[in-house]
Amino acid sequence: MDGECAELEWSPIVSAPVHSAFAGVLAGLVFAGIVVLLSGAGDQVRRTNALVTFGSSFLVLAFDAFLFGVIAGERVCGRAWTETLYASGLLGLGALGIFAGICWLIDAGDTTSGRMTRFYVVTTYVIALIVSYHVGATAIEYLDDLRRTSSVPGWLVAVAAGYRWVMLAAVLLVGASPRLRRRWGTLVTSTAYAYVACVVLALYGAGGASGSAQDWTHPSAALIAGNTVLALAFPALAVLAQVITLPSRVPAVVEEQEPERRT
Repeated sequence: MDGECAELEWSPIVSAPVHSAFAGVLAGLVFAGIVVLLSGAGDQVRRTNALVTFGSSFLVLAFDAFLFGVIAGERVCGRAWTETLYASGLLGLGALGIFAGICWLIDAGDTTSGRMTRFYVVTTYVIALIVSYHVGATAIEYLDDLRRTSSVPGWLVAVAAGYRWVMLAAVLLVGASPRLRRRWGTLVTSTAYAYVACVVLALYGAGGASGSAQDWTHPSAALIAGNTVLALAFPALAVLAQVITLPSRVPAVVEEQEPERRT
């Protein structure tokens, strides 16, 4: 293993096998949920939204398990950290997608005037904040560790430090704007495509990080900045798209009463 990695307070290489197993377990649970949904019956619109959400989450988590497995075999610390930067964002998106899919399932059978749906939607907003905080904290640790061997631009550190607060304000703004959610809340499929785009980005980002060990001994400032900005921007867009498309019309089942006929 790269000698510089042994000097770090936290090693992405040592933790990668545990993260890979965790992402794999989550992917298996999502796959089981998809099978159950396909064999069941209920509200078609909400079941379809749940299936689309679970499907994109399964793709994200399955690829994330593979990516963490690749990191577990790394021997170059800077390269492993860069791959972990992408993998951590995918893990957060997969977890968020699971809770978003549960929201649609709860909304499909909510007979409590929307109380259960509201609880799970609020919980999903909290998960979105946790994911954003986790991604921002990973970027800060990434830049802090790379400072040992490379020059990290000051503006990039400021962007990583302010990322969590910007995402906090954005998620709270979405939660407090019912009109915004009613206008864009039907774009569940677009959110799924955003998840797929994040997988493609992570694929090429991690692939671009697979250069020679010599290149990653002292990575350039441009290389560090490019990976950091991409690893922060795309998950942020996917998180915001996911919280915007959460169910907001409750209760889910409303029976229409026929008007009384005059005799």
